Amino acid sequence: MKKIPFANPEIVYREDFDDWAVLFDPDTAETYGLDETGSFIWKQINGKNSVADILQAMPAEFENISDDAGSQIEKFLGEMEEKGLIGYRK
Repeated sequence: MKKIPFANPEIVYREDFDDWAVLFDPDTAETYGLDETGSFIWKQINGKNSVADILQAMPAEFENISDDAGSQIEKFLGEMEEKGLIGYRK
C-alpha cells in the first residue's frame, strides 16, 4: 500500500516571487523556506497524490529531472514529517 502525504492544516503557506515560498508553523513559531522545487512539491501534497504521482507531475514543470528524484522527494517529505509539517494516509 502506498503512503499518501497530506499537509498539516495548521501550516501557513505563503508563496513569494519566482515560486519560492515560506511555511509557518503557528504552534512552534518556526518558519521554513522552500525553493521552487520544494514549493511545487508542497502544492502537490493534497492527501491524494503519492510520491509516484508527484514525481510523474514534475516533467510538466521542470527540465532535467535526476534519476534519483523519487528518493529525493521521499527524503524531503521525511524531513517535513519530522518537523510536523505533513502526515501520511495509507
